[in-house]
Amino acid sequence: MHKSKIFKRFLFFIGFSLMLSVSAVPAEIMFGVMANRGELLATTEWTEFSHYLAEKIGQPVRLMTFPIDRTFDIVKAKGVDFVLTNPAQTAGLEEKFGARPLASWRKDGEENFGGVIVVNPQSGITHAADLKGKRVAAYSPESAGGYVFQRYHLLQAGVDVTKDLAELRFTKKQDDILLLVKAGLMDAGFVRTGVLESMAAVGKLAMSDVVVLDKVEDSGSAKARTTPLYPDWFVSAAAGTDAALVAKVKTALLALPANSPAAKAAKIDGFVAPLPRDKLIVMLKALKLNPFDK
Repeated sequence: MHKSKIFKRFLFFIGFSLMLSVSAVPAEIMFGVMANRGELLATTEWTEFSHYLAEKIGQPVRLMTFPIDRTFDIVKAKGVDFVLTNPAQTAGLEEKFGARPLASWRKDGEENFGGVIVVNPQSGITHAADLKGKRVAAYSPESAGGYVFQRYHLLQAGVDVTKDLAELRFTKKQDDILLLVKAGLMDAGFVRTGVLESMAAVGKLAMSDVVVLDKVEDSGSAKARTTPLYPDWFVSAAAGTDAALVAKVKTALLALPANSPAAKAAKIDGFVAPLPRDKLIVMLKALKLNPFDK
């Protein structure tokens, strides 16, 4: 055989082999996490989970953390295949972009959470109506436990936080809210259930540094709260994500052991089947929040 033909066949064989090897490399999965307490903390807590998920589905997983105000834009731009975020955003993503909730997390033995309104002990605030004309700190207009739940609670008590406050300040993370209230720089603040207890546990503040307004006294949760309970955070699949991949990820989520390194790092007990979003949608519509703001 002529040497040139042999060489051409050799090149063809090498090229074909390379093509097969490239096509055999599993596609990378983008797993997004909304970082309500800062991107550094979210990365620390969810990196181990990304390794767990990659092992279970047999594909590499890249973790992406982002601030709350980027969630809708990232999903709209198809920047993630799966996203972990609060229930208010989950309901919005489902309605607006066709995202599919796959599982709700279970945290500290509970599958639901609520909002907390804390006030400075020296503020003189004892009832919801006392917040009129006061300075209030919250996390974000899109935060479920750090704004939306409290706004709905106060609206039912005759206080419109968009009109009745002297100041409404939004912060970069929920921890800052409690510190502002503790220092007396803000009269009141909104955080999700559990943030107060977790900060007290590491010595960032004492439970007596703030007072929980309209505190609910029942057995629905072991954590201090002001508002009713709602489903906790969800993992959702972005619209158009491969159905077989979605099924594998859902199986992996529901199989996550509570004592696994991934669950411990994320400070959750695992995941359960997605909880109903009915109460969330009623609330979002009442407040005319995205995507029910038309």
